[in-house]
Amino acid sequence: MDFALRIWSETETLLRSEDTGAITIDKDLRGYNGQPAELRLTACEDTSDYRDTTVTLAFEAASLQTPRGTVAAGPPAVITVRNDDPVPVVEFGSRALRIDEGKSQTVAIVTDGELAGAVMHVAVEVAGDARISIQQRDRPLDANPDGTHAVELSASGNAVLTVLAAGDETLADDQTKTATVQIVDANGAEIGDVDTLTLTVSGITSVPALPLIGLLLQALLLTAAGARLYRRRHG
Repeated sequence: MDFALRIWSETETLLRSEDTGAITIDKDLRGYNGQPAELRLTACEDTSDYRDTTVTLAFEAASLQTPRGTVAAGPPAVITVRNDDPVPVVEFGSRALRIDEGKSQTVAIVTDGELAGAVMHVAVEVAGDARISIQQRDRPLDANPDGTHAVELSASGNAVLTVLAAGDETLADDQTKTATVQIVDANGAEIGDVDTLTLTVSGITSVPALPLIGLLLQALLLTAAGARLYRRRHG
């Protein structure tokens, strides 16, 4: 079984379906005389993952037929296989970054632990008034249904993100706005002390915002049109 749990019995013959994984006890119910069938569960060592695993054992109604009719199945048994391997720790490589308006910076997410490669992905949440966007491998981060963003980790448990500060017409020279990026889910791994990255965006007047560019283009077009009209009248 994939969840590293072995089921066996010292007194019963167990038959396991290769297609469904269902386990059948090869013994007529009358043979128990009201006594329980004993099963022994052994949790095998699993060095490929750090998470606990939950396994549900339930009866199949089709296997509980008797000459007098169907025997009612009891509730399923939920078994948790606890993993005692050290849990990886995920955090940002930096606590803070300062970015000039219109520029970009990179930041790393790092994972420490023997099973760092098993984390695979984390979720981050972005807040604040600074106009930023975050990319991974030149693509915007995918949005999750809960509003967080997904970050894929490498086989070593790390990731490099690019943070871009957009032009902001409300941000004057030498003024700043801030935003935070917080790791809110680490796929069962532990989130370290550096769980939040604080971004400070500095205003640069030499970086035109989009509305200002539109006004400049409009002025250029009006100037060119006026020059052509003047030449027609005085040419």
